[in-house]
Amino acid sequence: MTVSNKHLQVLLVLMILTHAGCIIMGVVFGKMLQLASSLNLIESTSIVSYWLVKQLRIKQHIFEWREIIFFLLESVLITLVVYYLACGCQNKCIKIVEYTGFAMHTIALILLTIFAFAFKIKKLF
Repeated sequence: MTVSNKHLQVLLVLMILTHAGCIIMGVVFGKMLQLASSLNLIESTSIVSYWLVKQLRIKQHIFEWREIIFFLLESVLITLVVYYLACGCQNKCIKIVEYTGFAMHTIALILLTIFAFAFKIKKLF
């Protein structure tokens, strides 16, 4: 097992523990939406910034429709999170999108962790 593979596995486990802590603290203190929104903002911003940096390094840009849809969904999530955190709006649609985004990020993180433990990853980027 390479060092980068170990670092990736440790990072993924820490992120899963952060999500679990967010869920537990949210249920105990009743602030689940605020905690989920904060984690969604961090994750979505990281994903979008990684995608943008990756696209800047590529000389010939070929965008697939799946990639564009994913980027747009993350951008909408960032916009709604910033709107919710700035205004404190209690709209049901925003709550549904926030919880759905949190659930999708958590599921993707769990699947990526299973993938990282099942297969050997030679390099991260």
